[in-house]
Amino acid sequence: MIGSLEICVLAGDFIGSQQWSRDEVSRAHDLLGAEADRIGVWSCGHCCYTRNRGNGWQMVIHRPALDLRAVLTLRAALRAEGKTFDTRIAIARGNGAVPGPDLNAAHGPAFFDAGLALDNMVSSRTLIHTEGGALGAATMLGDALSRDWTPAQARVLRPMLAPVPPTHAEVAKALGISRSAVSQALAAARFDHFSHALDALESGW
Repeated sequence: MIGSLEICVLAGDFIGSQQWSRDEVSRAHDLLGAEADRIGVWSCGHCCYTRNRGNGWQMVIHRPALDLRAVLTLRAALRAEGKTFDTRIAIARGNGAVPGPDLNAAHGPAFFDAGLALDNMVSSRTLIHTEGGALGAATMLGDALSRDWTPAQARVLRPMLAPVPPTHAEVAKALGISRSAVSQALAAARFDHFSHALDALESGW
């Protein structure tokens, strides 16, 4: 059992999923679950993901400083599958108790705050950080800019958003595209701006 400790909780639900088939909802959950495993590799090896309320989900990150990076990575993972795949996400840092891998049994202020923020999110936004301040502002900007990602850009961004990203050549080989295509996709998606902003936030400015 993991006791109560400082964590980050992400609470989300899929946008427009009322129009999705059951297979599409399951596919989206599978994509986020697989991405959570990859995020866990660069966030202390602990990154639980649980489906709840049908089209809803929760995730725990044990390195809260990496929360916005993780959120953008999750968005890229979904967008890479097509423009209709997207999710709202509320981010909350705080104490929480995680008894096991099923987050439906977890509890604590961070879980309450994330769930409440998701329920109260205004329709014009899809990402929100309950910390407010610089994190809240960065999240709003990240929300606005990431909505424009194309599936092709998202496929390149997904691995590049890791704290220690692969080389352009490695991404090109994995995706079966040219290095110039990788560079063009990153430039069009404003990756340098995202990368520098995330590094600044995580280093405490």
